Amino acid sequence: MFSEDDFETIAHETGSDDLLSEDDLRLPEGANVLVRVHAVRAWLTRRKHDADRAIGQVALALQMLMQDKPESSHPRRRRVQPTAPYTRVLELQQELQAAQDRLQAYTETEELFEDYLAHTTSNDRVLVEYYLAIDNLCLEQTQAPQEAEGSQAIRQQVFEDVLHRLERVTAPESD
Repeated sequence: MFSEDDFETIAHETGSDDLLSEDDLRLPEGANVLVRVHAVRAWLTRRKHDADRAIGQVALALQMLMQDKPESSHPRRRRVQPTAPYTRVLELQQELQAAQDRLQAYTETEELFEDYLAHTTSNDRVLVEYYLAIDNLCLEQTQAPQEAEGSQAIRQQVFEDVLHRLERVTAPESD
């Protein structure tokens, strides 16, 4: 449906991906559907990049904590708070899992978006159909068994963020 040349042209004509990926971006009522599509794509790409960076930061913090030798560098702290490093490792592992869940959910939503771009026959309907698909994923997420509660909450939040983004780029700017 859309070619890469279309997206390259729109990207250069309307501004950088950084501008189009801004959370508070509002497009005017007459904005071209290609600009709107590119704004959604740029935002999803930025969100994936942010989640990937969070994974790296948490992994680095975890690695640094695991390499820390409490008996040589902080003998008193070790005696006063022997469980503090262990607790911090658990916290970092939970942060890492949350960041991985967030990345996975953004990857899923981006892949779904690309599928809609490739298979939707009407340029004007692609964002509406994608919105409905994400809304359906939100509904399924709320009806799913609560086995992995943290992961489900993160997925639900990502789906809601995507819906909010779609609303921002498709609703006309209010005066």
